[in-house]
Amino acid sequence: MSEAREIGRMYMNAASDVVATIADHSCKTAQVAGNNTMQSFAYLYRLAGAKTGMEAIEISDAYCRNQIGALGLHANNLIDLTLRMRSICLAPSECREADEGASPAHQN
Repeated sequence: MSEAREIGRMYMNAASDVVATIADHSCKTAQVAGNNTMQSFAYLYRLAGAKTGMEAIEISDAYCRNQIGALGLHANNLIDLTLRMRSICLAPSECREADEGASPAHQN
């Protein structure tokens, strides 16, 4: 019974870590989206004030580069989420294997 309780505790801790990780990722995503929205309004304001076609092109070029950077931030957040979720999900199984010794499938 004690072993079952310990396994239950490990998986409850893992579930709690998953919830915290998803909440952190959601917060980061909302921040990136909020910043991107503000930068889009700033771009439109600057574009409306452009006096020449060349100035409009330069403003658009800067905005395009900014959007590529925002996409990179979002991709990094997704990669971080994936790595954190993988480590959380594997942690209880790895702890259990360590307690039981290496399974035959993992021995060389």
